[in-house]
Amino acid sequence: MPRRRISRPTSLRDLAVPVRRYSVCLPTADNLIMDTIKGFLHTMDASVDDFAKRVRADPKLANGFNAFGLSQGNNIIR
Repeated sequence: MPRRRISRPTSLRDLAVPVRRYSVCLPTADNLIMDTIKGFLHTMDASVDDFAKRVRADPKLANGFNAFGLSQGNNIIR
């Protein structure tokens, strides 16, 4: 039986379009370089605090949300 290739989504928008839901990426910093540095050097408590602050700032997430995380993001949303 030939293997079927499963395509991987390239962005959160690719995941959201089929179900027509709001999606947002919540980085831990305001730019890519600082986000990468914080991913390595921030404590888990500090990362969770950053995530919570950004969630609270988004009115579309006020009534609850489903979360999907990759790598460290998965640990933070647990």
